[in-house]
Amino acid sequence: MNPARHRFALTFIPLLALLVPLQGHARNPVEAVKALDHDGDGRVSLSEWDKPKKPFQRIDKNGDGYLTAEEFAADWGVPMPGSEEAATPAVIAGCAIPPHPLPIADAHYHILPWQQPDDVCRLMQEHGIKWIGGAGQMQPDALVDRYKARLGEQWRIFGGQRQLSMEFPKAHGHGIIEDADHPAMRELLAMLDKELQSGYFKGIGEVHINTRTSAPRPDWQRKLRANAPGIKALADLAARHRVPLSIHAQWDNDTEQQLAALANHNPQTVILLAHCGTDASASQIRVFLNEHPNVTCDLSSRYDRVKKYPERQIYAGNKLDSAWKSLIEEMPERFTVGVDDVHSEKEYAHVVRAIREGLLANLTPETARRVAHENADRIFGMN
Repeated sequence: MNPARHRFALTFIPLLALLVPLQGHARNPVEAVKALDHDGDGRVSLSEWDKPKKPFQRIDKNGDGYLTAEEFAADWGVPMPGSEEAATPAVIAGCAIPPHPLPIADAHYHILPWQQPDDVCRLMQEHGIKWIGGAGQMQPDALVDRYKARLGEQWRIFGGQRQLSMEFPKAHGHGIIEDADHPAMRELLAMLDKELQSGYFKGIGEVHINTRTSAPRPDWQRKLRANAPGIKALADLAARHRVPLSIHAQWDNDTEQQLAALANHNPQTVILLAHCGTDASASQIRVFLNEHPNVTCDLSSRYDRVKKYPERQIYAGNKLDSAWKSLIEEMPERFTVGVDDVHSEKEYAHVVRAIREGLLANLTPETARRVAHENADRIFGMN
């Protein structure tokens, strides 16, 4: 686990304290047992476990009521200290993708607990996905680090979303994100600066600005000022490191005006408009892209998963909305694609099929190639 990210979590997120013993020893299961083993018998009983019972039961692989270092290691997917596996040099990270006539760069992808790194690699191989990334992660650092170790540069991980979407609102309220001078925001900006400098993070976001009806959970629903000082500070940081900033915003009139001010605030900031404005129309996005050359439109989650909101659907089955088709062909260098979050392999396959058959198959070959991967390759520095 990265020390900077771990220190940040300990300092400002007291509500996550129940996870600290696990995260604090994520690289050493032996030390994790020592920290919890009060009677010195070399294992952790339920009476010594002062956290929720569910993670105890998950880690307790044999169900004997005790946690051992080996069980912690198995749960975290790390070798035991001193083992032959731990002494063996790591295999160079990467997932070999077979040749595909039209590979896809998944520029908006969230990892979820049901997937392990090898599962994602296999899905990428089966579906012609050359790399994934472009969105922040909500999962614990230990799992994130395992993905990074397995996929290497094929996972373009963004930073900040877990803090901005989950941890800050729980501890301080949604409004903290607007305040660049709040101690937690200052600490987050410092952590992102360090991790962007190191190359661990490849961008910032996904920053949820306006999710009135588009957040997956009620406690994530919010409406913030897109041009607030805190958001401008994130944009400036992205520009300084020459990485993208992903913004999720429903297309209310005031939000659109604030996004315009944000884009103008620092023209060097590359803004990825997550889900192409969520409920924005093709005509609205045409105007916005014409006025702001530093904005790119991410077409993730604009397929038939949004049947409840027909105004959000751009492509489905083998059909592409004619107004959006005209716009994409008119500005082929301004769009990317992404799977976003899925909850099963069946859903993953459905989303990729929608992208290939509903969107890319209805574009000219040159435009399809740009939207499928060339634009994202350029923006994410994969050329």
